[in-house]
Amino acid sequence: MMRTLKSLPADFDSAYGVGELARKIQQQGTLELTGLPGSSKALFLASLLQGLDRGILLVTRNNREAADLITDLSQFTEDTVHLVAAKETLPYDDTPPAADSLMRRVRALYALVRGQKALVVVPVRAFLDYLTPSRVLRRALVRLASGDTIKPGNLAKKLAVLGYERTERVSAPGAFSVRGDILDVFANGLEHPVRIEFFDDTIEELRFFSPLTQRSTEPVDELTVLPVTDLIVDREVRDRLEELRNDQNGEL
Repeated sequence: MMRTLKSLPADFDSAYGVGELARKIQQQGTLELTGLPGSSKALFLASLLQGLDRGILLVTRNNREAADLITDLSQFTEDTVHLVAAKETLPYDDTPPAADSLMRRVRALYALVRGQKALVVVPVRAFLDYLTPSRVLRRALVRLASGDTIKPGNLAKKLAVLGYERTERVSAPGAFSVRGDILDVFANGLEHPVRIEFFDDTIEELRFFSPLTQRSTEPVDELTVLPVTDLIVDREVRDRLEELRNDQNGEL
């Protein structure tokens, strides 16, 4: 029988008793380990995750080390691996971070909020950075299903708040379009965009569609739309900004 690298964590556990270490971590909360050079660190972590009932948050020295670790982890585990990349921009730099990096960042934060059993890799610079509060992220999520009632215009406004860009044709993550009673959106974290068909203010049907041919494919039972940016300017943020503006006598 052909064996793959993804079978190694179980062998590693059998040889070194990683499952026992997992039990100690769950009982004691912390455990200091040393002597894991190169890819053995990823192999150990993949093995450790198998024995835990929760995810693992990994803090690395920088983005490069995080990327290398994720590459190694992908060889050893089928579990989800997320990256909260440190922003490459400097303070007071007007250049926005790369859109893909921001979307990955949000997906990682969502995994932490959900308590998903996953490996979340965070460079220390990102670990010390301001992160979206869990309550704000939970409140920002847009959940849709057939039969739900929402005006297409209101849904479009919600998507704009979450950082989605309105376009004529949806072909890339982070975009949405509105054509009559149809709203297309390429939600963060999905492999394919979703077409939402309305009858008046009621969602009649959700279906995946091809960004190349624009033809609808299989139906979607439920859709959760994540933000595409971790800077979510919702009503709470706007109210707080207004308070600060008033405190500064309108100078903000």
